[in-house]
Amino acid sequence: MQVKDEYQTFLLILVVCFITILLVLTIRYLRKRVLTPITILVNETKRISKGNLAQPIHYDRNDEVGQLISAFDNMRNELYVQQLEHQQFEIERKQFIDSISHDLKTPISSISAYIEALQDGIAQTKSEEKEYFRVIQSKIDLLNEVSQQLSLSYQSTDSVPIHLEKVNCQEWSQSFIQDVAMDCQTKGIEIETTCDNFSTNHIYMNIDSHQLERALQNMLDNAYRYTKKVLALSITSRDRFLFITIRNDGAEINESSLEQIFHRFYTNNHFNAEGHLGLGLFIAKTLITAMKGQLEVSLEKDIITFTVSIPLIQHSPQIKCGI
Repeated sequence: MQVKDEYQTFLLILVVCFITILLVLTIRYLRKRVLTPITILVNETKRISKGNLAQPIHYDRNDEVGQLISAFDNMRNELYVQQLEHQQFEIERKQFIDSISHDLKTPISSISAYIEALQDGIAQTKSEEKEYFRVIQSKIDLLNEVSQQLSLSYQSTDSVPIHLEKVNCQEWSQSFIQDVAMDCQTKGIEIETTCDNFSTNHIYMNIDSHQLERALQNMLDNAYRYTKKVLALSITSRDRFLFITIRNDGAEINESSLEQIFHRFYTNNHFNAEGHLGLGLFIAKTLITAMKGQLEVSLEKDIITFTVSIPLIQHSPQIKCGI
C-alpha cells in the first residue's frame, strides 16, 4: 500500500513537472511570437505618434504577426513619404513667397517712382517723357512675364497648354537662329550659330512653336545673364531627332548640383535686382517634355551645355552648313 502511494505521488509530481514545463514553454512561445511583436508595435506606435517616421520596423518572421507588422511598416513608409513631400512643399512655399515678394516689389516700386516723377514734371522734353514711358512699359512687361511663369509653374507635362502642329524644321530653324542673332546684337553679345542645311524641305516636327521658343528663350536668358566669352547655338538633325544645343561659359554651379537647376524655384541668388524666380529652366523642361522631347544638361569646368532633342516626323541625311 505504501509503495502504491509513493508511486501515485511520483506520478503526480511528474505530471505537475510536465505541466509546469509545458506552461513555461507556452509562456516563452507566447512571449516570443506574440508579446514581443506586440511590444514592438506599441513602441513603434509611440515613436510614430511623435512624428519620427524615418526608421523602418524590423521583424524577421513571415507569420501572421509578421504580416501585420509588415503592413504596419508599409503604412509608416507611406506616411514618411507624405511627410517628406509636405516638408518639401513647405520649403517651396516659403521660397515662393520670398521670391514673389521681392520680384513683384522691385518692378512695382520702379513703376511707382517713374509715375511720380512724371506727375512732378521731371521730364523736360517729349523725348525724356517717352523714355520714362518706355522704362515703365519694360517693367510692366517684366510683371507680365512673371505672371506667365507663375501660371506655368504648377503645370504638369499632362496639363500644360500645348497645341501641336506640323512645323518645317528648316524654316523654323533659320527663323529662330535669325531672331536669336538679332536679340544678341541688341544686347551687345557675340554668339556663334550653326545650323543644318537640311537636304530636303520635307523634314517636319510636331511642336507648339510658341511654347518651344518660350522654353528655349528661358535657357537663353540664363546664358545671356552668365556668359563671359562663350555663347553658341546650334541646330542639327541626327537619328530622327532635331537637336538644339545652347552652350555658354560663366556657369556658377558645380557638378553635384547640376540636376537641381530643373527644380522649381532653384536659383543661385534668390534676391537680385533683376528678379528671377528660378522657374525658367523648370518651365523649359516641362514644356519640352510635354512635346515628347527631352532636355539634358552637362557641365565641363564653367561651360554649361543644354541639349534639347525633338522627334522628327521624317528624317533625311544630314548636311552641315554654318550661319
